[in-house]
Amino acid sequence: MTAGKQVPGRRRSRPGRGRLAIVSVALLIGACGDGAEPTELQAEATAASSTSIPSTMAPTSVAATTTTTRSTTTTATPTTTTTAPTTTSTAAAATTTTHAPGSLLQRRDPPPAAVAAQLDVHEGGNGGEGACREAFGPGPEVVPQGWYEGGVDVVPLSGALFFCLPGFDPALPIVMSTDSPSGVRFTEEEPSLDEKNLLAIDSEHGANFYFWYPFPTDELGSYSIEAQQGDRAAATTFEVVDAEHATSDARPFIGPAGTEFRIGVAGFAPLDEVELHIYWIDPEDPGTYVYFDGTTFAGDYSYVTSIRVATDRSGRGSYAIATSLADPTGSYGLIVEPPPEGSMSWFDWDAEFIVERTD
Repeated sequence: MTAGKQVPGRRRSRPGRGRLAIVSVALLIGACGDGAEPTELQAEATAASSTSIPSTMAPTSVAATTTTTRSTTTTATPTTTTTAPTTTSTAAAATTTTHAPGSLLQRRDPPPAAVAAQLDVHEGGNGGEGACREAFGPGPEVVPQGWYEGGVDVVPLSGALFFCLPGFDPALPIVMSTDSPSGVRFTEEEPSLDEKNLLAIDSEHGANFYFWYPFPTDELGSYSIEAQQGDRAAATTFEVVDAEHATSDARPFIGPAGTEFRIGVAGFAPLDEVELHIYWIDPEDPGTYVYFDGTTFAGDYSYVTSIRVATDRSGRGSYAIATSLADPTGSYGLIVEPPPEGSMSWFDWDAEFIVERTD
């Protein structure tokens, strides 16, 4: 069985505005000064539609479906099947196992040996340089700002790609469209800077920005991305390459009870099994702290159960968790190697998702 720890700081997440805020704060915290800490919001998780981290594509195991969200539409060519807006791809993936509704998240199994029954999770953070600090022309432009080997326009499956959007009005939303190598288009509306409600915003240039997150089972190859705001438009291309290290993620990031959450892995040993341990926290518990626009929770996470994700010959695979109205709502964190000391940062989760109340 493969054991591999994802390199912290791959953030993600993300998915909807909440996840975008998390990643942006992590990368833009340099704009607030070294050592800046996020402010506790001490609020309930904000309601969100069943959406995912923006602009990501991945296959389904049997038949693709189409899901409609608040601001997301997915279209395809006549010969291409559309998947859920969180993911779209024509690339093959490892066989996906699906648990019957209610059979997984309601479990409270005893943890395996050397796996903590409870994790003390704090908000943490991994500061970085301020983003969109370069002096741009009048635009409009879509400027990739990657930091991986291969160039600023290259992103591995284990990473995230940041785009600066100079020349667009930061007070208005921008429609972002991404086309996969096979021609499947994913479109969503990126909120204005004010709507993002971030703790650190690029005040020097005031340019809006956009994060694109590959899912572990996404297609590899050349993608195109376009930004449009009224009569302003710009486009560019970028490359998705294989994972640099073991990685996992969940889509969608937020969904009501009844949502099917897909767990993807990449960068692991081929034809193997990846064991992920699932922990849960109740956002309404008095001891739970809420951060980052209601999508990050600190406190005591309790062990639920473990799953095993089979990998294909490329070291990638996926696992579907079907939920029901009877499943506990709250935040679920997945991790390959829980820290033996039982304490960790929220950013150390290998994957996470939130099951929301339906009332």
